[in-house]
Amino acid sequence: MFESIINKHLEFLQRYGVKMETEDDKDVYRYGMKVFYAYVVDITVIFFLAFCFGRLYETVIMTFVFALLQVFGGGYHANTKVRCTLSMLAGIFVGNILMIGVLVNYPAITMISGVIVSTFTFMFVPVANENHPISKKVYKRSTFIARLMIVMITFTALLFMILGKNTEMIAIITTLYLYSISLAFSKFINRKIIYERKLKS
Repeated sequence: MFESIINKHLEFLQRYGVKMETEDDKDVYRYGMKVFYAYVVDITVIFFLAFCFGRLYETVIMTFVFALLQVFGGGYHANTKVRCTLSMLAGIFVGNILMIGVLVNYPAITMISGVIVSTFTFMFVPVANENHPISKKVYKRSTFIARLMIVMITFTALLFMILGKNTEMIAIITTLYLYSISLAFSKFINRKIIYERKLKS
């Protein structure tokens, strides 16, 4: 059923002008849709728990920003749905309950560190999954979009700080922290996959 929905979604995109020149391009869109639909389930659970902890507003910001970054820039994706949900819950819990509670007292330091982290993410996005190779054209387009997103998100955080909206700024910067961890972990896994392939060949 899940695959059927994704295939119908692909047909819809192609019908309305989205070009998918190769099977690899289709796989990229298919992979992105799997991630998107997985988010729908995860978000329902996460928002419920965030509501219980009184952090629904911050969680909405974090989830939206993280989803934008991961869809266009790649990052860690768990092998199973359960692991995916657990990793998202852990990230939101650490970011929301622990980090935001501390960082709210240090807005200037948080913003400076956020710029440093966004520079790191800008340099290393996108991280393509080795199990889902993409064409050079798609990679180039993804690089442009992902880097543009990072710049826009960082400037949005800076604007919130100037306007005195520290809660919003810290939620965005915290998400950048979490995303940079996701990127680093994804790169580590990709290197492991490449190493294992070399051993087999």
